[in-house]
Amino acid sequence: MNARLHEITRSQTTWIAVAIGLALAGLCLVEIRSQIHERRYELAQLEQQERELRSEIEKLRRKVAVLSAPSRIERLARHMGMEYPEAGALVSLPERHGDLHLAAAKAGP
Repeated sequence: MNARLHEITRSQTTWIAVAIGLALAGLCLVEIRSQIHERRYELAQLEQQERELRSEIEKLRRKVAVLSAPSRIERLARHMGMEYPEAGALVSLPERHGDLHLAAAKAGP
């Protein structure tokens, strides 16, 4: 009788160990799925942020194009009283091997 009881206990212990193993595997599976959902949510947020930033970059590029348009700069310069220099008022200086060399332009009457 004692041998039969020992055999039943061994069988029950095996089934309990299998059940505990399956329960732990199930818990691990639930945790992994939960992490997957969290990462998908984070990824969706990052993708949305990327779209917003790309849109902002495009808006800024258009703004730079508008603000740096030569016609706009010329109009603003005239509004501030600037004018094109007269012919002969600009002097081009020769470049010297890396050092800055300023030549004095002779002022005309």
